[in-house]
Amino acid sequence: MNDIPWKPQQFRLTVFPSKVFDAPEPGWWVKLLGELPEEKSIKSKGLSQVESGKFHEGRLELSTSAARIDWTYSAQISGENEPDF
Repeated sequence: MNDIPWKPQQFRLTVFPSKVFDAPEPGWWVKLLGELPEEKSIKSKGLSQVESGKFHEGRLELSTSAARIDWTYSAQISGENEPDF
């Protein structure tokens, strides 16, 4: 059996808070990364937001809503990172 190298293209951390909150906590992106996100969008009267930007060799996204928080890292896809099926 041949060993196939594991090259994940995305990681996601999802948290379901025990207490639903009214609006996303401001500043999580800056607290973790020390700079403002490249993109930010707020939807549904401020009840959800998405912040994203470059992180290492890919993109990081923070998506928050009243009952869910997602941190998603997506690797940059290049010729050498594409799956060989």
